[in-house]
Amino acid sequence: MGDIEVVDGAFAGLRGTVLSQTSHEINVEIALFGRPVPVSLRPDQVRAAGAAGPAVTPKTPHEILRGKIVSDHSRLAGIDAFTFFVERVAVPEDDLASEWDAYLRRYSDAQTRARTLEQAALDRFDRELGGLPDHEAQAAIDSDEAYWHPARVLARSLEQAARDRPTEPTPELGDIARWDGEQPDDPLVLARERRDRAELAAQGREHEQWRASRSPDELRALPARGNPGRYAYAQQPHIEQPDLPEPPPAILDASPLFAAVLDGGAPMPADQAAALLEKFHQTVAEVSVAHAADNPAMFTRLVVVHQRISRTMVASRRLDVIQEFVRHETRKQYNVVGLLLAGGVGDVAFPSNPWGIPATAGLTEALRLVWAPIAVKAPKFVAAAHHRTLALALLTGPDGDVNLGYVTWWRYDDHDEGVPPTSLDSFAAADSDSIDLVVGAAPHLADPTIDVPSLAGPAPRPIRDLWAVHHRLAHTVGDGIGGDLGSNILEWFADESWQVAGHRIGDLPPDRFVSGPGASNYETYVFDLDELDPDGNPMVGCWDNKQWQIYDRKPYWRWLNTSGAGLVWRWPDDGK
Repeated sequence: MGDIEVVDGAFAGLRGTVLSQTSHEINVEIALFGRPVPVSLRPDQVRAAGAAGPAVTPKTPHEILRGKIVSDHSRLAGIDAFTFFVERVAVPEDDLASEWDAYLRRYSDAQTRARTLEQAALDRFDRELGGLPDHEAQAAIDSDEAYWHPARVLARSLEQAARDRPTEPTPELGDIARWDGEQPDDPLVLARERRDRAELAAQGREHEQWRASRSPDELRALPARGNPGRYAYAQQPHIEQPDLPEPPPAILDASPLFAAVLDGGAPMPADQAAALLEKFHQTVAEVSVAHAADNPAMFTRLVVVHQRISRTMVASRRLDVIQEFVRHETRKQYNVVGLLLAGGVGDVAFPSNPWGIPATAGLTEALRLVWAPIAVKAPKFVAAAHHRTLALALLTGPDGDVNLGYVTWWRYDDHDEGVPPTSLDSFAAADSDSIDLVVGAAPHLADPTIDVPSLAGPAPRPIRDLWAVHHRLAHTVGDGIGGDLGSNILEWFADESWQVAGHRIGDLPPDRFVSGPGASNYETYVFDLDELDPDGNPMVGCWDNKQWQIYDRKPYWRWLNTSGAGLVWRWPDDGK
């Protein structure tokens, strides 16, 4: 029995094809957003398509043999069409885009032939082998493998031809290989690389056609686009998700708090605070001078001084002193209108805010409320937020924007999460501890029905879930996550050709990758529109800005729990 319907679990209501099964597990291929996705299900979770009865019964040996014939023929067209590039490995690359067109025509013809061969094989199987014992049917198939499993035979013949008759690459590449004392490359590898270059060339041609069909105003208003078919993610239907709840009302006028200077614990004397602030600003100026002068020893010493001053300012527990720390770190005239500290001494109650943090909340409760929307999906990321945060400040900017400021700690020499400081006072005295300020923007509730131009579709559900907490969350030095999905890689190299932009990402189509998950100094994390996770959301890949390649693709929540936690909280990445 091939076609089934899933009746229970996350994929209930979808149809698929049984690939294999045991008495306790059925491996099924379902079509999720237009892409084949293998999943493992219990026998009681599926039933025959169109049936109202119980789950699928185990396959008979004959049904398994028949299914293998179908599976083999489904691969035949791809292997057949690939021989087009195997045959052209040594041919000069005069017009790769036209080669791609010819390859697609051959693939289409090969699909038609494969379907005809598959139907003939299935008819013959039912007519001649269906009544035989299973071992005799298997023997008959093995005796004429080229008929029953043509894709397997064709793939072996290509591999054998590559071993027996190594094909020279183009003359230029062959010369380089010989000069380096190397053997010419495997023709199958060269064929795959040529196919990739041909696809990229065809994408570039379509991009130029797209540009030529747009007015200057349209080009300025729209993101750079290449092949519309590249946006496979956006073209497929998406799972309907419930609307996110409306946020609490925006922060109200908190001007009475702006002027308040509230002391708590052991307050720092005013003259000491003033001297500290003056020294703080002087230190920053010296750090810049030292860095410009390329004096590593001086720079290191001043960074230590900067860290000491910053820790002391936070440990003062004074709203006005911490406000100056925030302003200097962000280079922005933020007002601190609420402050929650580790230990609770010196807390300043939060006024109304977009995260719904009540005036009675302490630091732990506030963090729990803020990160509750994604706590189940990103447990390591949320645990790192709790572990690293020593103070939480409610910030209002001169343009009316509202943010949360996370004052966090970390240690250079820790290979794990480390033990947090026992108090703000011990934190101030510990030169082994470093201080950071992470700023989280107000929530952004994205409409799941509105298309994002760079995606040609709605924002993926995971990024919308993050935006419901913080639209962007980043260090003042730039490392962070979230933000707009405003551009694909092609737009970053707008003055360059399609091929040049593609070369910066390992000769892949540059409109396939959209920025937005996160970034650091040397790496940018991008959504891959052509590689989806089981829920139909784009995977997140790491673009190495120096090595010009994209690697380490992960589902979004796994990425947030590993790389994302490292970007924001300096959390060790265990890869899990």
